[in-house]
Amino acid sequence: MMTFNMVRNYVTSIAADDSGPMTTRQAIFGITYPFPPRYADRYMPDEELDKYITRSYMFGGPWIFMNRLPLMRPEDMELAASEIKLYKQIRTHVRDGRVFHLTSRPAENRIDALQSHNDATGSSLVFAYRADAPANYRVLRLRGVNPETTYQVRFQEDRRILTMDGRQLMDSGLRVNLPSRWFAEIAYIDPVK
Repeated sequence: MMTFNMVRNYVTSIAADDSGPMTTRQAIFGITYPFPPRYADRYMPDEELDKYITRSYMFGGPWIFMNRLPLMRPEDMELAASEIKLYKQIRTHVRDGRVFHLTSRPAENRIDALQSHNDATGSSLVFAYRADAPANYRVLRLRGVNPETTYQVRFQEDRRILTMDGRQLMDSGLRVNLPSRWFAEIAYIDPVK
């Protein structure tokens, strides 16, 4: 059982241990209410990978591979290397960011999303996931952004680059396209300087 006493004694704790992408996101959703993301480490056992799987494990603190690397296919090793590179680029932001739960708890039949907001830089990252949901997009109302600031929005997969102000992001929301089932997208929201 996780308790607040662990914050004094440990630098991280197991949020999800070898439990699959959906259960991992459900665990991260719950643990990031009382604890900062750095306390949420995840163990990924999958050896056949896709971006939905890898990105389901990216949000939080340490991302621990439990894969039997010699048994992985070359294309899975290549994807793992590129996703680890991406994780290293964003991990400090997520680890130290303020978490906003943009949707209800993850479930197979609906899109789920989490936002990491960095108060010092004003930047946000949004992770959105479509498991077996029928909808192919979700409009997400961001939080923590400054209503008076203009932001550039770009995506990891989608080629759109948008310019929106904070009020639009919070009130009208950001449309995140998730064109196929078992799809994951990351949105980058940065203040325009």
